[in-house]
Amino acid sequence: MIATYSRARAEVKPRHNRAFSDEELARELWRTCPSYPTWEASSLGRIRSRKTKHVQRIQVTNRGYGVLDNGKTAVHHLVADAFFPGWSYAKANGLEIDHIDGDPANNAPENLQMLTHKANCARSFGRPLLVGDTVYPSVAEAARSLNRGKATIYQYIHDGRTSQPLGSMPVEYADDLRDDEGATYSIQ
Repeated sequence: MIATYSRARAEVKPRHNRAFSDEELARELWRTCPSYPTWEASSLGRIRSRKTKHVQRIQVTNRGYGVLDNGKTAVHHLVADAFFPGWSYAKANGLEIDHIDGDPANNAPENLQMLTHKANCARSFGRPLLVGDTVYPSVAEAARSLNRGKATIYQYIHDGRTSQPLGSMPVEYADDLRDDEGATYSIQ
């Protein structure tokens, strides 16, 4: 089922703000990553060298995930290693890190959770998507209807792109929208 949604009635939740205030930086907490002892992860989702204390410039994959070491180490794995006790055991037993708000650039520990692969995929693929004023039940349905690949749709969601090939249509998860009464929008 494809629905339409009036953007005038919607209040879009703000995206993760990557420019941190002086107050946020003053409260930032750094922890060593036990499985990666040369790195430290912060409560803001940033990574720095343990030796030099230099905050690392994060590379971004085509799916929007932050990585270090030329794509070998995912930032969200480093943050989980530092802030989630038992992460290395959970990872070895098949658990994955999920970004609760769906934004892979938001690596703050409170935005991360451990899930099985099946639960992570179900959570990701089952979210309704708003493209322009049209709501699609999933990324896969939007990709089919717009004749685009799922990876392209994900890039538009995560990078906030509004240029070609989808024209000037904004792309975002519809469950990030709220109606006038504050209720989350969903497809029935």
